[in-house]
Amino acid sequence: KIVDAAGIPAGALVMAYDYHHTQQQARLLGLQTLARTWPLILVCILCLAWTLREQLSPDLILHQRKWKYLATACCLLSFAATPAAVLWDARETAKPLVYEQIENNASSLGSRLANELSRALDAGIPYPALPGITPWLEQAKKAAPEISSVQVGDPHSAPPDEAVIAPSKHPGYFISLTYPDDFVDQQLSS
Repeated sequence: KIVDAAGIPAGALVMAYDYHHTQQQARLLGLQTLARTWPLILVCILCLAWTLREQLSPDLILHQRKWKYLATACCLLSFAATPAAVLWDARETAKPLVYEQIENNASSLGSRLANELSRALDAGIPYPALPGITPWLEQAKKAAPEISSVQVGDPHSAPPDEAVIAPSKHPGYFISLTYPDDFVDQQLSS
């Protein structure tokens, strides 16, 4: 419900979200991972079949026992390597998607902050005299944990390198947002 200043209901907000795009991304990620790791999965299955065959055959001579041990070792090695390789590949495939999401989040937050800054500048308050600008930026940064810094830029400052820039309606003013270089790795490792 949306209420007015007196607390009287003034409207309702209804939101709908289509998960189709997200589902397509997940399906594509899974198929790409499978396409790159199928040889390793096949080797794992073949090692398992070889191990079962060797373990189920009777011991006739010492020479054949060595093959059993070798088959078992290959099977164990492939069972350890295959999941690790699949997970590593999935992580590397997901990185661009996570970067894109962080960029979209930063851009959205920057646009909202730039609009709020524009309203203050439209009211005739000069940027250096804006009261509470630092707590306002800190509050915005807390809302998005992936953002490491939020700054207001004026016509006399240059945006930092590697920052997401959200321009204000007022020429020269902008909001710059940055996130740590290792944020994506931190997110994917958890």
